[in-house]
Amino acid sequence: RDALVAPKTVRRYCIAVEKFLDFISSSKLQLPRTLAALDHTVCMHIENLWAEGDGKNWAADCLSGLRHYIPATRNSLSGSWRLYAAWTRAELPQRAPPLTVTLTYAIAYECRQRGWVDTAILLALGWHCYARSGELFAARGRDFLLDWHSGRGSWTLPLSKSGQRQGVQEAIDLSDRWLISLLQLYIAGRPAEAPLSDVSAAEQRKRLAVVCSALDLPATYS
Repeated sequence: RDALVAPKTVRRYCIAVEKFLDFISSSKLQLPRTLAALDHTVCMHIENLWAEGDGKNWAADCLSGLRHYIPATRNSLSGSWRLYAAWTRAELPQRAPPLTVTLTYAIAYECRQRGWVDTAILLALGWHCYARSGELFAARGRDFLLDWHSGRGSWTLPLSKSGQRQGVQEAIDLSDRWLISLLQLYIAGRPAEAPLSDVSAAEQRKRLAVVCSALDLPATYS
């Protein structure tokens, strides 16, 4: 049972369902006693989230959390899921434009000038590997096998959902000699267990915003 959902996901579900229960309490509503009543109450909660300007993730985690804690709701919250789908259509995601190699080097150089070496490393690594931000922030020195002489290397990723299903550890090939030498120098002076990032993901995003503003870039990069 504990293997159904990752612990950090369960924590998210728990917080979202607690928020739903708080809504019931603060609105002086009765706890629903049937699946139909539950669907109606969740619809009210989603409407309230929208009206209050809360993020769509609260609705998603509430719906998934209820399905996790009460499996019988799997096919019984059709009204709530329709509202969530309508929210998705009404609130299209803002996608950041792609970074060119010139912009990536410029941003990384500006980070280096400000003493944010880890941010520069993450930018170069992310651009070369098309890595997700979560993979970059989770990367540690022990995850890399690097050989500057051959110009080849590999980066072992944390066990992903697809990796768990297939029973394999995924890895990315590195083929840029300059990046490999950069990584080798950076990792050599750090504990193997230490993340490549010296600060939190939120702080890295703030740094990127500061640098983009300093370079007067016309678009929003994330």
